[in-house]
Amino acid sequence: MRLKNLCVMFGVLVFVLLTPFAAMAGWQIETVDSEGDVGKNNSIAIDSSGNVHISYDDSTNGNLNLMYATNASGSWVVTTVDRRIDTWAISRDISIAVDSSDKVHISYLYGLSYDDDNDLKYATNASGSWVTETVDNGVEGWSTSIAVDSSDKVHISYHDESTRNLKYATNASGLWVTETVVDSSYNLGAYSSIAVDSSDKVHISYRCPYYPPYVSDDEYTYLKYATNASGSWVTETAGYKYIYVDYFTSIAVDSSDKVHISYTRTDWEYFSTSTSYLEYATNASGSWVTETVDNSGNVSRSTSVAIDSSDNVHISYYDYTNNDLKYATNASGSWITETMDSRGENTSIALDSLDNVHISYYDSTNGDLKYATNAVPDITVSPESYDFGSIHKWKSSPPTTFTISNTGTADLVIGGVYLTGPNPYQFSIQNDNCSDQTIAPSGSCIIEAIFNPTKTGTFNALIGIDSNDPDTPALNIELTGTGVMGNMKNEGH
Repeated sequence: MRLKNLCVMFGVLVFVLLTPFAAMAGWQIETVDSEGDVGKNNSIAIDSSGNVHISYDDSTNGNLNLMYATNASGSWVVTTVDRRIDTWAISRDISIAVDSSDKVHISYLYGLSYDDDNDLKYATNASGSWVTETVDNGVEGWSTSIAVDSSDKVHISYHDESTRNLKYATNASGLWVTETVVDSSYNLGAYSSIAVDSSDKVHISYRCPYYPPYVSDDEYTYLKYATNASGSWVTETAGYKYIYVDYFTSIAVDSSDKVHISYTRTDWEYFSTSTSYLEYATNASGSWVTETVDNSGNVSRSTSVAIDSSDNVHISYYDYTNNDLKYATNASGSWITETMDSRGENTSIALDSLDNVHISYYDSTNGDLKYATNAVPDITVSPESYDFGSIHKWKSSPPTTFTISNTGTADLVIGGVYLTGPNPYQFSIQNDNCSDQTIAPSGSCIIEAIFNPTKTGTFNALIGIDSNDPDTPALNIELTGTGVMGNMKNEGH
C-alpha cells in the first residue's frame, strides 16, 4: 500500500464550435477537436444530466498530452489535463468514468515508450480543478480501464508487462492499493476492461497472452474473465481462442449483474492476416455463450460495449477493411449492424439515462476527435398550416394556437420564431412562448398567430421556426387568409 504524491495541473481551455456532419438516418455526428492530431485512445462517459465527457490524447508533433472534452456547458470545451514536454512522451491507454456527483475520473499510462518504465496515473476534477496522481510506477506495458462504484470509489485494471500479469488498483480504503489478479496462465492481462456491478463487485475481461510468440499452448489464446464477486479473485475462460493480437476487449454488466463482453476473434493463430470477426460473449444464461455479431470482413479492430436499461447490448467497433465506424445492437431481438461514418478508429460507447447511444472515435484521415449520437431532437408542429378564411380589412381574426413539440430523444433548442414569406405584414404572432426556449423530449410549447389584413385580397405568409433539429433546422408553418371589404364606416377612411 503506497500513498502517492499529488500534483495539480492547470487545464488549458479551448472552445470548439460544433461541426455537424451528414450521418446515417437518426444519427448526428460532430467534430469535437480538430486542433492537430487529436482523438486517439479516446474514452467516453455520460453523466446524470446526459452531458458527454471524453478523454483522449493529443499526439501533435509527437508530444502526447492527456485531453478532456465535455459539452456540459452547451458547447464543446477542451482541456489539457496532463502535459509532458519531452518529445515522444506517452499519455495513452486512456479510460474515463463519471461518479454520482458527475465528477470525472481518468486512468492512463504515462511514460516514454511502451517498453520503458511507465506510470499508471489517475486524474480527477472532483475537487473542482484537475488533480493528477501516480497509482503505480515502474509499469512496463499498456492497457488500463477505469470504473467507479456506488460509493464513488475508483477501480482500475491494467497490464504490467514487466511481470506479465493482470493488475488491479483501487482507492476504496482511502489510499491506493494495488494487487496482482491471480491466474495460473502466463503472460496475461493485456487489453483489459473493467466494470463494477450493483454490489460493487469487480468484473474484468482480458486476453491471454497479449503477444503470440509467448504462446506455448492453445489455452493461452483465450478470452479470459476475472471477478472478485465471491470475495477472492476467480478467473475463467469466457470465449473463443485466437483473439486478435493487437486490439481490445470491452466489458459491461447488466441490471442482473450478468456480464457482457465484446471482442475480436480471428480463425488463425499468431500474426495471421485472416479475417477478424466481432464477437460477443455473455454469462447471462448461467454459463458462457458466444456468438458472432459481424463477420462481413476484417472488422472489429477496436470495440466497445454498453448495456441499456432493458439489458439490450450496444457495440461500437471499427471496420479495418473499409476504415468505417460501425454500430451493432440486439435491441430488436437479433443483431443489427450499420455503418455510421466512413472513418472511425479507436471507438468508445456509452448510454445515457434515456438509453440514447453516444460514441466517441478517432478520424484517422483528418486527425480529429469525433462524436456520434442517436440522441437527436425532432421538431413537429400542429397544425402544419392554417387558413384564416375571410376577414374584413382592418379587422383581426381570432388567435390560432400552434403547438411545437419535441418528439426526439434530445433537448430541442428553439431559436427565433418569426414571420416571413410573401405577405408577412398581413399576419401577427402573439403569445410567443417558444422563442429562445429549450424543449425537453416529449415536451412542447405554443405560439398564437392572427390574420389582420390591411387590404383586400388573398395573402400568404410563413411562420419560420429555427431550431437544432439536424433534419429540419428551419421549419415553416404555412398561413393564408383573405381580406374582404367590410362596412365603410369601419374601414378607417
